[in-house]
Amino acid sequence: MKKIIDRMKLIFAIVILAGMIIPSNIVLAEASGQLQASEETKVDYKKAVTNLKDLISNTPSMKQQIDKALKIQPKNSYWGGKTSDDFVKFFEEWLVENPVPEDPAKYIRPFDELANSEAGEILFNNNVFSSWFIAFVNAKGQYLDTASSAATMDQWMSYPDVKINDYIVPKGGFKTFNEFFLRPFKPGARPLDGKNDPSVIVSPADGTVCQIYAEDLGTNFKIKRDVINIRQALNNSPYADRFIGGLVLDILLWFTDYHYFHSPVSGKIVEVGEYAGSYNYNFANVNWYKQLAKHKRTCYLIETKEFGLVAMIPVGFWGVGSIITEPKVKVGNYIKKGEEIGHFKYGGSSILLIFEPDVVKFTLSIPVQVTGDEGISVKVRQKIGISTKPASR
Repeated sequence: MKKIIDRMKLIFAIVILAGMIIPSNIVLAEASGQLQASEETKVDYKKAVTNLKDLISNTPSMKQQIDKALKIQPKNSYWGGKTSDDFVKFFEEWLVENPVPEDPAKYIRPFDELANSEAGEILFNNNVFSSWFIAFVNAKGQYLDTASSAATMDQWMSYPDVKINDYIVPKGGFKTFNEFFLRPFKPGARPLDGKNDPSVIVSPADGTVCQIYAEDLGTNFKIKRDVINIRQALNNSPYADRFIGGLVLDILLWFTDYHYFHSPVSGKIVEVGEYAGSYNYNFANVNWYKQLAKHKRTCYLIETKEFGLVAMIPVGFWGVGSIITEPKVKVGNYIKKGEEIGHFKYGGSSILLIFEPDVVKFTLSIPVQVTGDEGISVKVRQKIGISTKPASR
């Protein structure tokens, strides 16, 4: 269980990475995965954090709120005894941190700890501060689009869990961290199961899959202390009630995975909805299901003969605007099983598959999720189930 939780933390450490462009004439040196900026660099480097400093200096209530949130953190936590100055320094360092495979969650762990504390939730739900944080996320991601972000690339290339031989490596290697993160797999590395059998459903992504059990067969899907409200998840789609009582799968992606997602079935696209949301995730309680409607997500509804309506919902954590849909994926178009639908631009999190009642039988021993940290590994385009829907006459 601990291994899965650690992997969850690692992928969300990557998901937050979103963007700051640094000029090509800056001088950077690597030291333990951290880039040290020259004096010339610091002018631009501080731009992403200067607004935070100004916000604290010019808004006394904001400084008070930050200091209050820090003051009541447990003494044994990362934030115990920290001040607003330490808070600013934390983001200064995070901005130019290059993730390493051994500890890509170096900054996300303490950030999550603070953000999910009672006082931290108040702070991060403050519209002024949350707006600044979104800008910071974008700054971080743009930084990962620069050549400087490739400083730790050798470590990633040699990391066993990456399985780099499955992927296409450009001549001369990956030039940025984001280029590596969105690496395409080699032809044949992910064969399509049931290519000519429409009754076979396949995994839309690499990751760890588990079931979310519908206890009450009503509007809400309950898991531990958490609830999935299907109508809210689908933004009150007119199709939502067709899924009440059906099975739900969650496919969790982590940092070593392929971050494109593909269609699990063949059929006609009847709805595509992109919904803005927060970027928070509570590792301790694993309660994102309960607040699914508040998260950044895209909902794809596909009408099929074999499964009826199938809902696929990529959910983005820590990366605002990070779900990219292929231009061909439009309402009215037909999509084939295994075809690419989109990708997580700066990372990923989870993909939900939701079915109508009594239409699918899983062919893998997919566990029912009880604690939020169990599952089995799957590969994109791998068979995960078959249709049990009676053939129409």
